[in-house]
Amino acid sequence: MNGQRKESFLQFMKKRGYLLALGVLCLALVVTTAVVVGTNPKGGTQAEKPKPSASVKPSVSSSVTPSVKPSVTPTTTPSTSPVVTVIVFDSPVENATVGMTFSEDELCFSQTLGYWYGHMGMDFIGAEGQDCLAVYGGTVESVTRDIASGTVVVIKINDTLSVGYGSLAEDVSVSVGDKVEKGQVIGKISDSAYDEFKEGPHVHLTVKENGLLVNPEKYLQTQEK
Repeated sequence: MNGQRKESFLQFMKKRGYLLALGVLCLALVVTTAVVVGTNPKGGTQAEKPKPSASVKPSVSSSVTPSVKPSVTPTTTPSTSPVVTVIVFDSPVENATVGMTFSEDELCFSQTLGYWYGHMGMDFIGAEGQDCLAVYGGTVESVTRDIASGTVVVIKINDTLSVGYGSLAEDVSVSVGDKVEKGQVIGKISDSAYDEFKEGPHVHLTVKENGLLVNPEKYLQTQEK
């Protein structure tokens, strides 16, 4: 009996076995499709592309105060340069006429002596007895008298500069050691200088720098600009 069933089963498989195999294949296909659909609800055949992560910009707070370097106050270095005072002379005689000028290189003709020579000062001609004024402030260094230059007052301005006033009247208004101011009366003009008496009453002005005679025009304001 068992042999007949076995033979019948084998004959059935020969005739209908392919149908059974086809059914198993279909069942496997259904199961596979169900698994794919379950993992992809939209039914698409392609996996969903991951969304790109949003670029996160760093947060900048408007209340952040930029770094400020502390101000540095520069140290003021005291100037070591000496203060230079510009010395400018006034005229020694008001409304004077300039006579012979300084002429170390070019000879000057003297009416008194009658020949050409080097005139080492500057003459300011005025009226007899007119005031002689200090061209600049300083200290009276000397008051002398001689035949050639008449009465001469020398005023020291500083360690290197001094001014001489020659051909003054004998009675002067200052003495050695006096402090004088610019424009102060120091004496009266006259013709006491024997070597220039034909020039008329005047002041023979001389200027010395470091003991050497120089042109007074270097310091005077009387010349036209």
